[in-house]
Order: sequence, then structure tokens, then C-alpha cells
Amino acid sequence: MLSDSRESADPGKVLKRVFEQEGRRLGNIKSAREFDLTAQPRRMYLRSEFEELSRLAARYVITGIPTHVVIHGSRGSGKTVTVSSLASELEASLGGVFTYYVNLREERGLIGVYERITGERGRGFGRGELNRRLAGRLASGRSLVVLDEADFLYDEALLYLLARETRSMVLLITQNAHFMDRLSPSVLSSLQPVAVHFPNYDAEQLYQILKLRAEDGLNHYDEGGIRHIAALTVSEHGADARIAIRALYHVGVADAWGPGDVRLALTQAARDVEGLILTNLPLRDLAILIVSIEAHDTIQAYRDAVELLAKTGDTVSKPTYFRTLTHLQNLGLVVLVKKKATRAYTIEVQSLLKNPEAARAELQRRLTEAA
Repeated sequence: MLSDSRESADPGKVLKRVFEQEGRRLGNIKSAREFDLTAQPRRMYLRSEFEELSRLAARYVITGIPTHVVIHGSRGSGKTVTVSSLASELEASLGGVFTYYVNLREERGLIGVYERITGERGRGFGRGELNRRLAGRLASGRSLVVLDEADFLYDEALLYLLARETRSMVLLITQNAHFMDRLSPSVLSSLQPVAVHFPNYDAEQLYQILKLRAEDGLNHYDEGGIRHIAALTVSEHGADARIAIRALYHVGVADAWGPGDVRLALTQAARDVEGLILTNLPLRDLAILIVSIEAHDTIQAYRDAVELLAKTGDTVSKPTYFRTLTHLQNLGLVVLVKKKATRAYTIEVQSLLKNPEAARAELQRRLTEAA
């Protein structure tokens, strides 16, 4: 709100006043990067699984013989940030080591994976030519291929290609502890993956994570308040480190560390993380989320999803629809409940959204852009 009529005629004065106010409000923030969930922190807490992955990577770099890995654990358990840190350190400290990151939720088919790894357009090539070109790109030196959100693997042949036709080390990241059960015997035989489990953080581990972020990101912090954030994140928010980090930001901005301040910050942080998840969801997944929580069951929801996506020129198969529901449950956006309908069973999708109106608004915005 403008403070007086004289200021309303001078946009420069308004801007100066706002910057001064925000500068004072954010005076306790030393480095905002430490609270950016999409960025690597200056220092990070290294859990024991980092050393286990480092040993497997070292053996590969030294011998050239890859050990493929399936990394599984709950959301916010540090899987992606740990692998990203390992990949960055390998590239920075060793010559001839290349890392390629592909999110299979975004690049589900071979063409998308090819384009992400090579940086070249893949459309217009046949499958055999794509395979040959991809294998050629990964033939020189040592390469780590990171396939995140592996539950969205569209074509198992990609894994067969990477295992049989390249010397790359493949790291698959998933929230599904039973991911390997869905792979065919031939792919499992080719990969022979090692499973590395990332357990949920405990309160002491979360405290150590937050302490590093506070030291590097805040001018002042309270250790008791940090421990309270860690304890409540474990007991009430599934030990999700992302929520804890955002809560630290909110109490750090206010520089208020009491029990009520911490609870308020955690509530806001959970909404922040949900908003980030919704923003990053592909349109197809977001549409499935909204129609599924509004329908009575998945039978009707699937029909509604097909109809809605058809307006954008997209479609979804039934297996992909149910795989997406499982993914949305893993993200903490819904819970799937089996229920009986007449003689058969169906699934009811119950919403866990903290801000459902924001989710609907995001979908409407995307649909308008796609029209």
C-alpha cells in the first residue's frame, strides 16, 4: 500500500522504500542459496550411503567395470542431492568422467532420454539409429547415467541398452522399495543392480543438516529452535528434509525461535514444498491429480483424465494413469484407498493437499497456456 499521495506520484520513492523494508526484514539472511531447494548447498551433511556410493563409483572409474545401482528411499531422504553431490565431485576432481542426469518423469521415452544425454534432436531417427548414437556417445571415458524418478521408466529396453551396449554406470533413483520386482528377468540379468536404501533421517541427522544450513545461511540462529524443527519434522512431516530446510528459512527471516514460531514455520514450509512439487509436475500428472481427487473413484477419474488431456492433444493409458497415482501418493499429495464397488474393487483417491485451490489454479493456468 502506498504510504501517502506524494509518494504515489513517484515510483522511485516507492521502490526505494520497499527495498529498504525488505532489506531490514531479511537482515538475518546471510546466503539465501542455503534455503533454495533446487540448488546445491555450500556444505552438505554426508550420510553413510554417500560413502557406499562413492566406493561403487571408485571401483567403476578404476576398473571400467560398472556396478549398476537402484537407490530407493522416501521423499526428502536425500537421494537426489547425494547423487548430485557425488556426480559433481567426480567430474570436478577426475578428468574423463562424465555424468548425465535424466528425470524419467519428464523424459519418458527413448527420444527424450537421447536428447537429454546428447543435447541433439532425436526425432526423425529410427530406434536402431537412436540406440547406435546413444551407445556411441557413452562409449568414451567413464560415464554415470542417473535416471531419477525411475518409476516412470517407459521402456525397459533403455536399461538393456545401457547395460549391454555401453560401459556406463547406471544409477536409478526411486521411492519404490520394490522397484526391481517390476523389471523383467532379462533386464535384471543384464543390470545385476545393487540396491542402496536411504532410510528416513532421524532427528539428530536433520539437526546436523539444519545446523550446516544455519551456519552458512543465517547471521543468527538458535540451536534449541533448530532441534525443535528437526524433532517436529520427524514426528509430523515424515522426516522430509525439504520441509525442515524451508522451516529454518522462515524462522530465520523472523529470527523468532519459540515453539509457536517453529510450528507456524513448519506449516508454511509444508505449503512451500507442496507448491514446488505442483509447479514441477507435468501437465498430465497435474490433470490426473485434480480429476482423481474430485471423482468418486478411479474408474470415473480415468475417463475424466482422458477427456481433459484430449483437449491439450495428449492422452494417457490406463497403466500410466495408475503409475501416476502411485507417484502422486509417493509425493505425499494423495492417499490411495481400496474400496468395494458392487462386485468389484476400485480405488478412491483421497486428497492430502494443503492448498487445493492453488493446485486447481495451477492446472487452469497450464490448460490456458496449452490451449
